[in-house]
Amino acid sequence: MVNLNASSQDVYTFSKKPPPHKIDMLKKNSVTLKNPERVDCLNQMSEVYLTSLVRDADTAKIYADRALEEAEKINYTWGMAHAHKNLGRIESILVRDLRSAEKYFSMALSLFSRTGDDQQIALAWANLGYAKWVLCKFPEAMEAYKKAVGFFEQKGDTGNLATTYEFISFNEI
Repeated sequence: MVNLNASSQDVYTFSKKPPPHKIDMLKKNSVTLKNPERVDCLNQMSEVYLTSLVRDADTAKIYADRALEEAEKINYTWGMAHAHKNLGRIESILVRDLRSAEKYFSMALSLFSRTGDDQQIALAWANLGYAKWVLCKFPEAMEAYKKAVGFFEQKGDTGNLATTYEFISFNEI
């Protein structure tokens, strides 16, 4: 199994440029891996193209769509949730279709809630809050951010907690 290091990033953070070999390694592994590890690898490839300095929305979307399709075939909830999260992030960060992002984040939240992964649930709430905030749905954004805060506090995730409080402060201006 490949160490996929499930991301704890949200829509408002980016990682640095990945090591040059990371994309090649992921592509190589995606050919030999079997589901659900292959779905996880495809999701990570989408994330690399989304969050690093590479930032290629088209390629990120191809891998997220492929991950979603394969996850649905095997009814792999975590894989479907992560693919929806990536698709929402693509829409909100790179494409700027926040209505689609809101739908993807809502689906990711629903699916992550079934997995019990509190970190991903928190990020899904934060991502959904961001989409709603940009769509000027301020009361709904605040509700989503407050739910994210509860999860981030419980997990001791001070980095994402600080960022979420920053977005809450924008609503209170």
